[in-house]
Amino acid sequence: MAYRSAITGRYVDKATAARHPKMTIKETVKRPGRKAGGASKDKLKK
Repeated sequence: MAYRSAITGRYVDKATAARHPKMTIKETVKRPGRKAGGASKDKLKK
């Protein structure tokens, strides 16, 4: 999980986000190479 400052846009650590919950945004970062499910690209080409 990544946390970002709503004011500066910089990434902050979890402790900073806990101290300032109204001024931080929790982001979900998708990891490359991981699939959430569904059809793969190979199956879609046919």
